Amino acid sequence: MRTGEEMALTLAALRDSFGVDVAPAQHLHGQELAAWQEQAENAVFEREHAELRAQRSELNGDDGKA
Repeated sequence: MRTGEEMALTLAALRDSFGVDVAPAQHLHGQELAAWQEQAENAVFEREHAELRAQRSELNGDDGKA
């Protein structure tokens, strides 16, 4: 599991770099915070990946199913 400092840095990165609302996590600690962060990181990944696929489809002129 990440240290408290690592989790604080992760929250800041999610907020500052990816625009995630971290307010719901402000009072979480330990495993609850780690689980929240993992879910948020997965959501960011999915969002960014979908945007990349859309951009690639737009550039290639296809329907995005490849």
